[in-house]
Amino acid sequence: MASNNSDSETAVILLAHGSKDETWRAWFAGLSDSLAQSLGPGRVRHAYLQFAPPTLMDAVGAAIDEGFGKIAILPVFISAGGHVMKDVPQQVASVQEQTSGVEISILPHIGQAPEFEALIRSLTLKASDG
Repeated sequence: MASNNSDSETAVILLAHGSKDETWRAWFAGLSDSLAQSLGPGRVRHAYLQFAPPTLMDAVGAAIDEGFGKIAILPVFISAGGHVMKDVPQQVASVQEQTSGVEISILPHIGQAPEFEALIRSLTLKASDG
């Protein structure tokens, strides 16, 4: 294990649905990379629920290999549909069964964040002023 990180540090994995569209995946990977540059190496990475790598297991494995002992999964979903309510917890449970000595938590999906509602409100108000 190549470790530059304390096992008490938390890595965040942005977990999105996934897409076969390479342009969208490149944008999402770029977002993840930009956040990682701001927060530190390995601190932020991305994964997809389906359709494309990296999988959640890939991302968790990479974080563990870099010495992170805590991993927070941020579901990048607007609403609490089937993926958020069923698929994400199932994948996290499966990953947790395959790993040991690491604490994995699921954060609320982005649609629940007050900042998300404020952004939608702001964009809507800007559009209606024009």
